[in-house]
Amino acid sequence: MTSVKEPEAIGKLMVSLQKWDSAHKVARRCILDNFIKSNDGKTEPELELELSQGASLFLARLTAWLRMTYPFPWTIGDGMWVKKTTGNLKMESKAAWGAPIWSVNLSLALTNNYTYSTCLDKLLKSIGILLSAASGCRYLIEFLETGGILILLEVLGLNHLKEEDKRESLKLLQIVADAGRKYKELICESYGVRSLAKFLATSSSAEAQEDMQILLGSSDHGNPKYQNQVYKGLLAVLLHATPHHPHPTTPPPTPTPHPPPRAQQRVLQTLGAMQVGSMPPWGRRAVLASMSILPALTGAVPVSSALQAALGSSSTWKRTAWSTV
Repeated sequence: MTSVKEPEAIGKLMVSLQKWDSAHKVARRCILDNFIKSNDGKTEPELELELSQGASLFLARLTAWLRMTYPFPWTIGDGMWVKKTTGNLKMESKAAWGAPIWSVNLSLALTNNYTYSTCLDKLLKSIGILLSAASGCRYLIEFLETGGILILLEVLGLNHLKEEDKRESLKLLQIVADAGRKYKELICESYGVRSLAKFLATSSSAEAQEDMQILLGSSDHGNPKYQNQVYKGLLAVLLHATPHHPHPTTPPPTPTPHPPPRAQQRVLQTLGAMQVGSMPPWGRRAVLASMSILPALTGAVPVSSALQAALGSSSTWKRTAWSTV
């Protein structure tokens, strides 16, 4: 019975993959919508059954489309660059962008619909279904082998992307961090703390800030190798400085923008939880007392001054905090 069904499954898989390869953006959006609706919450065996044992091939196509689309704030159509602007589309010639002819021809060859624009949120959600599948660790490994962490971190820093897209990227980074210590270390080794701290300082979305708070907290927990780096990154958000990564090829850091009060409050909560979790019981009362700088979040007192005063208000807190930096 298995030998009879196997050719049928292979044929079904090939048809599905060819349909994806030849589809334009609208058709791919429909494919992603159907995939999300019918496969959310499924396990690895269920996904393999649904995709005719070709889930890895489908993930490879999703990742390839992600790599080709997320960095570009424009589309290509009829030999013209179409730059996305707020509220409208502005047409400009290829010469105005200074794009060589070969790059445009290569772009047209890579996409059948002559476009780089994509539904990034649905693409990331579809990838998340595969990465979060129970017993689907191999999907996570395959995604990381293609540079998945770097892609997700770069998405957070692109100004032309929507806040919803960045939240989906945060959710995927959370899936990676929840997979274990070595995956948290991969995020930190990819300059993840700097990217996360900068996004926390610039994001105006309360939901995104909450997701970021959870991600930074989980990156610290069970990650002793980079615990100090996470701690310094959180302090840098409060002190309006970019955390420095001790790597000889690291470019000069740019100043971190002034974080909104809600982001500062979340940073303080995370720092307090980190200190309370890492201290013996006799020192926790001093930590909680020293973190009473929330009046600064109303704007009455600069956060940097209030933080320094709080650090100096308890010698116990000072010894414990700065001995880890």
